[in-house]
Amino acid sequence: MIFILTIITLFLSSFSAQACEIELINGEISFSEPLPLAAVLPKHTDSCIQQLGSQLQTLQGLRTVTIAIRTEPQKRAEAISVAKAYVQALENGGISPSKISYLFPLKTNEESIQVTYTARSTGISVAAISGLSGSAQIGTDQTEMLAAVIGQRLSVGSYVQTEDNTKLNIALADGSQIRLDENTLIQLGTLRLIESGEKEIDLQLFSGEVDTQVSSNVKGTFQIRTTDTTAGVRGTKFRLASNDEGSFLETYEGEVLFANKNTSASVTAGFCANLSADQTEIEIYPLPPVPRIKTPRWSSVDSQARFRWKGSKESSYHVELARDAEFSIDYYQYQTESNQLQLELPEGKWFWRVAAINKTGFKSGWSLVYGFEVQEN
Repeated sequence: MIFILTIITLFLSSFSAQACEIELINGEISFSEPLPLAAVLPKHTDSCIQQLGSQLQTLQGLRTVTIAIRTEPQKRAEAISVAKAYVQALENGGISPSKISYLFPLKTNEESIQVTYTARSTGISVAAISGLSGSAQIGTDQTEMLAAVIGQRLSVGSYVQTEDNTKLNIALADGSQIRLDENTLIQLGTLRLIESGEKEIDLQLFSGEVDTQVSSNVKGTFQIRTTDTTAGVRGTKFRLASNDEGSFLETYEGEVLFANKNTSASVTAGFCANLSADQTEIEIYPLPPVPRIKTPRWSSVDSQARFRWKGSKESSYHVELARDAEFSIDYYQYQTESNQLQLELPEGKWFWRVAAINKTGFKSGWSLVYGFEVQEN
């Protein structure tokens, strides 16, 4: 089960009175008429976009729908109104507001609206890149790595490496998801679903951090190995980091068997542990509490946005923002000692979340994700 990303550019012109027809074939969107740049959509256009929303709604595992409007900078206010009109039409077609976002890339040639969506599809490949913000490389040989792109399929033995300020999401065939942090290197080892319906997945983490959500829909084994340790899981959310000092595990849901050549321990939800090559005992500690977001929560803010949350006085915080709820488009991250943060952001719809970090560097689970809209002052 992987994510498919489809991008189609719709050039702007006036609609005729003719009814709009839409086709969705293998992730491609086609309209019988081009779409207008209008803050108030004509009835037939509004109906057309609602039809699109209705058809996207039928896709198994629809994740995100993103609208990118390319126009002159001086038309930004008009573009925001246009984006809101299309968002409303998609919502009227049945798409959840939390799945819709919009942004305003720099105009290249003609003014245009670009629509992207991500959705699951079954039986296509063992793994694929489902989200990417920043730069990353993939390849079966570390000396011959190529630039990674969204939708790219990954084969057994592939290396994936992220650069500074990069987040990369991988979707596996069993429904599991892996998120690579910046400066992370992994290799996809065993990745297969055997005839009995069970999975056998083995990944190697050389350096960096991975957040993992393991599907419980398919029985079998799922493990991530570092140089000296192994984390074996089933139906679990966890984060595993590896560096010169050892491996560091945080379990958010379920249970992880954490082991090296000398010892092993089960780390259950809400707890964490670290383990080095020669360690003979594993000490398990509670994770810091998950922060609770106070504001903004599905509201409008000006460009000087202020973020507030409730958390422990002993914690520092990791804040993530992006244009989509998957945190794969226009991704930003911030570290702060305070339980509030003020940022200057461009117009449009954003999503954010926050996690707490204790003094030993262990991170809580993420808060709930909330959206907000930046409007001109």
